[in-house]
Amino acid sequence: MNQFIFKSLNYLVLIILIVFNSFVFIAYSIGEGAILWSDWLLLILPFILWGAFYYVQKKQRTYKMAYIWFFIMVILLYFWESGSGALLIRHLS
Repeated sequence: MNQFIFKSLNYLVLIILIVFNSFVFIAYSIGEGAILWSDWLLLILPFILWGAFYYVQKKQRTYKMAYIWFFIMVILLYFWESGSGALLIRHLS
């Protein structure tokens, strides 16, 4: 049962990421100008982060540690998707 809940929560986060990033991609496509490399990085990096955290969670021996990593992932992705990622990329470019 824990494995089902664990996978369901992770895939729910993935679906939410797909929906939010699809809206962002549509907004970039509607706007004037080309999509820059920094914009593509903003769209792709959350999926890379999700995959890395999912890999770390799967390697944990207990579900308690996997859920701790899950909550760290949710918090990090929340801040990334809420605009902190855009600010970081703008400072780097």
